[in-house]
Amino acid sequence: MIRRFSLFYAFKTLFSRSGTGAFRHIRGAIIGAAISIIPLVVVLEISDGMMQGIVDRYMEISSFHMQVTLKDKEAVEQEDELLQKIRSIEGVTYTFPYTQGGGILYGEKGRTGITVRGIPDTLFKDDEGFSRYITVKEGEFDLSEPDSLIISSETAQRLKAGVGDEIKLLTAKVIPGRPMLLRPTRFTVKGIYSSGYQELDMLSAFITQEYGEKLFKEDSSRMIGVKIANPHTGELYAIADEIRYLSDGIRVADWEVLNDSLVASLNTTKKFLVFIMILIMGVASVNISSSMIMMVISKRQDIALLKSAGASDSDVSSIFVLTGLFIGICAAALGTAFGIMAAININEIIDFIGAVLHFDLFDADYYLEKIPVELDLFKLSGAAALAVLFAVVASWLPARRAGRINPVEIFRKH
Repeated sequence: MIRRFSLFYAFKTLFSRSGTGAFRHIRGAIIGAAISIIPLVVVLEISDGMMQGIVDRYMEISSFHMQVTLKDKEAVEQEDELLQKIRSIEGVTYTFPYTQGGGILYGEKGRTGITVRGIPDTLFKDDEGFSRYITVKEGEFDLSEPDSLIISSETAQRLKAGVGDEIKLLTAKVIPGRPMLLRPTRFTVKGIYSSGYQELDMLSAFITQEYGEKLFKEDSSRMIGVKIANPHTGELYAIADEIRYLSDGIRVADWEVLNDSLVASLNTTKKFLVFIMILIMGVASVNISSSMIMMVISKRQDIALLKSAGASDSDVSSIFVLTGLFIGICAAALGTAFGIMAAININEIIDFIGAVLHFDLFDADYYLEKIPVELDLFKLSGAAALAVLFAVVASWLPARRAGRINPVEIFRKH
């Protein structure tokens, strides 16, 4: 019976607006705790989407799901046969030969270092994953002409070049026993693209596969790109092992190995942000504790009456612990709801704040142009549960203090 009364009294204390001032303190505690939950929810919901968006772009445009490097001349000579064997493996959706090498792109108004890939002219049409993250800003993604060059909008800005401009690519040719030979090659810009992630865009320019084979004749520059149906599952490793058995002259690396440092950096950043948000929630729980202390002080006479009527120390303490639980539940519900709303509209919020303050909140070099949002009910539930736990823990000391109040002293003073 006493336990039921504790629950009833805690509920009444939470929602009563009587002149004791308790409701004002509780309302402030709920609002403060709810506000502290919002950034945690936003970070949880946008960090995974942002990480996935960045990794997917690298995986589809740069490293591909797997890179098969042809290590020696024998493997290069068997390239067509290797392509057919890889295509016959169950789970493989697309394969293509390409070459890769470094160089310096330069024009009359600028220069920049670049990684150049010689790809089939049908890659943009045939590979859905590749074209999904490539947005053509100017011109066309057209490699039908031998001197065609596709550059990113970031590279075009550095070179101050546009579609139709002539750009030179400076590459180095190593001849055993002779000095390194530098050779410039003329290209015409046919298209300017953006992947939505400038750090990736700064790395890549595309030329025809035939020209790539002429410029980069080293064995290590000849590769086969492989796309599979499920690159985020164990199927990735199984297919990689099958490919390794096809020839001793190849080296196979999956996207996780090729992008290991990137993924590790993004994960570390995410964990650090979540840790900071949890600290903010911890600081907000101090406000709950302060509000509970003020409520205990304002309810001393009521506590004395309850104890004189037979309530034990634990019965009185449970009233305030339950009040803290109610505060946590209300704060978690409000904070999670507003956090979801903020996460869903995060791009609009960032644009609005940037327009008002006249500066960009995020450097586009390190973040996506548009932040993707992925709602995860499990993580939302975890954030809400953590908020409730903090509220209960914060209310425990004030509740313990309330349970130790001596009713005789209270009656003597009042």
